[in-house]
Amino acid sequence: MFYFGMMSSSKRILFAPLDWGLGHATRCMPLIDRALALGHVPVIAANGRGAALLQEQYPNLEHCDFPGVAVKYGKHAAFDTLLIGPNLLRGVRHEHVLLEALVEKHQIDMVLSDNRYGAWSKRVPSVFMSHQLAPLPPKSLIFMRPSLQWLLKRWLRPFNYVLVPDFEEDFGSLAGELSHAWPDKRLRYLGPLSRLQPQPKSAGGYPLLVVLSGPEPQRTMFERLLRQQLRYFDQPALLVQGKPGPPFEEQDGQLHLVNTLPPEALALAIQQAELVVARSGYSTVMDLWRLGGKACFVPTPGQTEQWYLATRLAEKRISSYQHQADFNIARAWEESAHFDGFRPQAEGEGLMHWDEILSS
Repeated sequence: MFYFGMMSSSKRILFAPLDWGLGHATRCMPLIDRALALGHVPVIAANGRGAALLQEQYPNLEHCDFPGVAVKYGKHAAFDTLLIGPNLLRGVRHEHVLLEALVEKHQIDMVLSDNRYGAWSKRVPSVFMSHQLAPLPPKSLIFMRPSLQWLLKRWLRPFNYVLVPDFEEDFGSLAGELSHAWPDKRLRYLGPLSRLQPQPKSAGGYPLLVVLSGPEPQRTMFERLLRQQLRYFDQPALLVQGKPGPPFEEQDGQLHLVNTLPPEALALAIQQAELVVARSGYSTVMDLWRLGGKACFVPTPGQTEQWYLATRLAEKRISSYQHQADFNIARAWEESAHFDGFRPQAEGEGLMHWDEILSS
């Protein structure tokens, strides 16, 4: 049994984001930055593209490889979900064993897990972060939702706190029922988290911005579809592939393509764009909530959470959405005139809950 009061004022905090796209890594950044500002020592435990992104953003921090459960979304959501299930169960047990070894090796004082259910320790306080307290299975598997809820609660038992990057009140909530499933004294609502900050206004930029993310092979499939259409679209467009690594860019007709952008450049590109086309991943939604702008969301096939978020925002007349299979950029451009878009929001004070956890 450990006691928070026995820990030193400066903590070595292991950050372990899930590698199902870049969003889990990016929304950890405000927590990493706050920990650094308070004199703590973050240690990054990640893998895949998320690890590469965090290595670029924090080259002076300690980084260690922390393999996760591999996931691929194809054309059949229910079938993919059934395939992922057994791998996830085995993966949670395996990553817990790996996590305990990392805690000992790197002398960790606290763990922050972003959607990695096995990333908790018996030795030190463990904090879980997620906006999905009530995950949605595909419609054909909706009968499994109570069982999934039971399993999630069981997986969360070892964690001392559960951070939710959303508003506690239902009114104004971005994630809706996903983040308001059940009461628990460990819950701490932080408000939406975004690594992006508003930039000084300037002329220029691209009228159309496409930001890709999410697991393969759907990311690549969507990029191919977009490049075919954007090459001849009547508006200049910037496509951000969402692939960290050495800078790469290419001009293809009206389309300018880059593999990634630093946070300041990405924020400016969003502010300058008349329309943003992106996955309806929650981190992307939070970025647009912070900066404002109009969007057309294209949910990743098989990810019911993204479908829920996209349809919810469309019902509120904030943003449109389309299916990937029949996506049409001209239709997205025309329909944007009928939606209100996101209004820029000031940064809230929800991180004070993170401050309290760090100081306890």
